[in-house]
Amino acid sequence: MKNKKYLIILSMLLLFTACESNSDNTEKKLVANMWLLETYLRNGNDETDQIAISNYRENYNDDGTFERSYFNIDGNLVEETGSWNFKNNEKEIHVSDISSIRDFSSNNSTLSSSIFNIVMLTDNRFRYDYLNGGDNHEFQFLRD
Repeated sequence: MKNKKYLIILSMLLLFTACESNSDNTEKKLVANMWLLETYLRNGNDETDQIAISNYRENYNDDGTFERSYFNIDGNLVEETGSWNFKNNEKEIHVSDISSIRDFSSNNSTLSSSIFNIVMLTDNRFRYDYLNGGDNHEFQFLRD
């Protein structure tokens, strides 16, 4: 009888570990793509038409590298490489080794954050937000 209890407990632990591992892999597979900015919200208001930069892309690689590119207000290509990982049970993405986005919009001369709060993540859509300068900034991406 004791052996059955131990076997049941061991089976449950293995099942839980397998489910947790699959969740990590699923989230990583979903985010590990190239994403093109479609919509930008500041404090819940659509300010996409006020963005001064163009073709803003983020690429999350399986190996933990993060790449960002866009054309600045002068039409010059800006490219950066850093790193990324999940935190807070895959509810946040932490990025490092990147600078602020300069001349982002008429309302924001620079934007930066190292923590992105995941709002939505599917095969084709990715949304995150963060606080910067007292404002909530939400980036909505399509898979590129």
